[in-house]
Amino acid sequence: VSIYPNPADEQTNIEINLDTPRDVEISIMMLSGQELARRNFSLLSGTQVLPINLAPLNAGVYIVKVKTNHGVRLEKIVVN
Repeated sequence: VSIYPNPADEQTNIEINLDTPRDVEISIMMLSGQELARRNFSLLSGTQVLPINLAPLNAGVYIVKVKTNHGVRLEKIVVN
């Protein structure tokens, strides 16, 4: 999982590489764990770049959770 740009203003991209087709759930959360937004993608495979709108978020540090049937990955993102 790669997130760029980071820090970001209004949009960031999440790049994931999947060897087999999988459902992907991406959540943006506050550091407290409160979920602010979620997007679901069905049966993605290969290298995918998923744009994520950050415009509604205030400046600060957030957690991006990327969940597939193979596990969960957490990454920090800074919103300017």
